[in-house]
Amino acid sequence: MDRISRDDYYMEMAKVAAQRADCQGTKVGAVVIVEDRIVSTGYNGAPDGVTNCSDGGCPRCAARAGGEIKSGADLDKCLCVHAEENAILSSARHGMALRGCVIYTTVQPCLGCLRQIIQVQAQKVIFVDSFPMDDLTKKAYARLCDESKVVVEQLKTTAPPTTVTAEDTLEAFQPSSD
Repeated sequence: MDRISRDDYYMEMAKVAAQRADCQGTKVGAVVIVEDRIVSTGYNGAPDGVTNCSDGGCPRCAARAGGEIKSGADLDKCLCVHAEENAILSSARHGMALRGCVIYTTVQPCLGCLRQIIQVQAQKVIFVDSFPMDDLTKKAYARLCDESKVVVEQLKTTAPPTTVTAEDTLEAFQPSSD
């Protein structure tokens, strides 16, 4: 049985983190890797101690769910902390240096998160889904990446999900003794 690549492994972990997201929009997960080890995870949602979006905590989420605003509008009114921010802040809370880290995230970081990623001196960001940007934002994004030397790249292939069925037994997951 072939092992999945490290990129696929870490991205699958980011996808699991996204399942904890409470944002009523796109659910995003992130994983921070230092020296080939997961040191932090994050997902998007309300800040600690603030009412969750699903409980009415974010007026923007409520307005979007109610059809009052369109996707991508009024982002400055969102109370959610982004997945990448949460992962970076969690690392800081626990005193972990992130210089040279790699961040796996299910959605391309927004411009604000990219600035934070640059500030912690990350080496690379790997994402699955693109973040929609207008031309001016794309130019600013490219400039930040070029000048900071942070590599931001899309993961082209992801591992197929593994399904365990009721017929599977412990023996099915053990290496062959042949």
